[in-house]
Order: sequence, then C-alpha cells, then structure tokens
Amino acid sequence: MDFKAKREQAEAAAKPHWDRSEALNFEASTLENRMRDLRGSIRGVSDAAQRKPVEDEFDTLRAQAEGLRLQARDAQAAGDRLYWPIYNLDETNPRSPKELPDDPDKLLTAYKVLLGQIEETENRLKSELTAALAHHFVTEEA
Repeated sequence: MDFKAKREQAEAAAKPHWDRSEALNFEASTLENRMRDLRGSIRGVSDAAQRKPVEDEFDTLRAQAEGLRLQARDAQAAGDRLYWPIYNLDETNPRSPKELPDDPDKLLTAYKVLLGQIEETENRLKSELTAALAHHFVTEEA
C-alpha cells in the first residue's frame, strides 16, 4: 500500500476545509479584538444611554464571532473526516489472500475448484517434462 500517495491525496482533499477553518477563526479573532476594544471604551462609563449602543454592537459582534467559530469548527471537522481515516489500522490489505468461506458447502466447492486447478497444473507440468525429456529416451533406444 502506497501510504505516502494516500496521505498526499487526503491532505489535498482536506486542505481547502482546513484553510477555510483557519480563515474563519482569523475573522472571529478580529471580531473578538473589536469586542475587547468596545468593552474597553465603555469602561468607567456609567451613563446607560452612552453604554446602550456599544453594548448592542458588542452583542451583535459576539453572535457573529460565535457563528464564525462554529463554522470554523465544522470546516475543521470536515477536513479531519477526509484526512484521519488514512490511519485506520483496521483496513484490509488489498494484497492479502482471499478469506475462505464460512459455509461448509461453499468451502467444499472452493476445495474442489482448487483440486481441479492442481490437477490441471500437474498435467501441464507432466506434458512439459515429457516434451523436454523425450529426446533422451529416443536416443537411448536407438
């Protein structure tokens, strides 16, 4: 199994999702920095009329930031779902021999097929050996 190629394909498929997640997290961080600035601008202000517009904007920014964080988490998860299954150790080896059937009738049928293949191989081998050694027996009799 070519794990390197498999990993490169998984990374290529997951990268757009991870990039989107990173961009969304950056955008959410920008909003959170703006929220911190707003919170600092009303520190020490006790007038409710002056605080109200800032608090409303703060609440709006918080909702937007939370939505962006959720979208970023979903994008990260989408990329992870494409990437991490390559490390699944339960995956079967494509080059491993086929498993034998559990059903005795199917097992007997598979056994008979194998016996037929063995007999056919033996007959071909006998004919090849006979043809290869025929000239030794012909020259000894003459």
